[in-house]
Amino acid sequence: MNKFPKLVLAIIFVSLFSYSIVYACSTPPPIIVVKCGGLETTIIAFEPYLTNDTEEDHQKRVEAKTIENLHTVSQNCKEDLSPVLETFKNEIILWLRKDKRMFLDRDLILEPYSVERDNEIQKNEQNLFSCEYEEVQHVGNWLVVFKTGRPYCYEDWNVPGGMCPGIAMSLRGFILYLVTNISFTTLPYLAGWLIVSTAIIYAWLIVLKNQTAMNWQKLLVVSLVILVVMLFLMSSPSWILGQVIGWVLACGLVALWYKQRKSASKQKTG
Repeated sequence: MNKFPKLVLAIIFVSLFSYSIVYACSTPPPIIVVKCGGLETTIIAFEPYLTNDTEEDHQKRVEAKTIENLHTVSQNCKEDLSPVLETFKNEIILWLRKDKRMFLDRDLILEPYSVERDNEIQKNEQNLFSCEYEEVQHVGNWLVVFKTGRPYCYEDWNVPGGMCPGIAMSLRGFILYLVTNISFTTLPYLAGWLIVSTAIIYAWLIVLKNQTAMNWQKLLVVSLVILVVMLFLMSSPSWILGQVIGWVLACGLVALWYKQRKSASKQKTG
């Protein structure tokens, strides 16, 4: 007879606990901010859906109300927003109409230009190890800033340290990004990766120095096993150690094939 009340209490406790987790893990929604007169004002409109409201109708009302809020703020600013107003309007419309917003696509900000702030944005943008950075447009004496994330970073629920999702960087995606986006920013990272990879391959060659040449069937089997293990280890962006081990194994596979080819050349010459 006493089991039913206990069961009800248990269900209520689990429900409240689950709600607290969701509340604790919920991130604030992206916002549009105008910084002027030493103040930060949020201008994005959170309009409720009306009866028989279509998605398009609701979107148009949100856009219209947000632009209206922008005009209201611009009139109360000590600074002159007119040189940047039209550009910021266009950016707002594009920002609001994003169909698939990535989890790192965040705030849109209009703020006065300063050398210190501009240098800070450029420094953060060039730090490719940071998953979050800010894209910026210079319009007169103003900066239009968009907070976003790197294409090789992901939201991962397997990040240790709690039940909330974390931001994880994929080493495989990072290397692919370096190779496919050659620039003055990526070149130092690419050079560092090549130098470290060469050093690891050289270390593998020392380890394999006394290894006798394999027959090709055995070599293919060993290579396939290493390849499967390597891809498995590098498949989870949240496991940094696994990605590094996978990278080391990839270098070892290159060293193995290099030594096999060198051994075969010696046997052929002999």
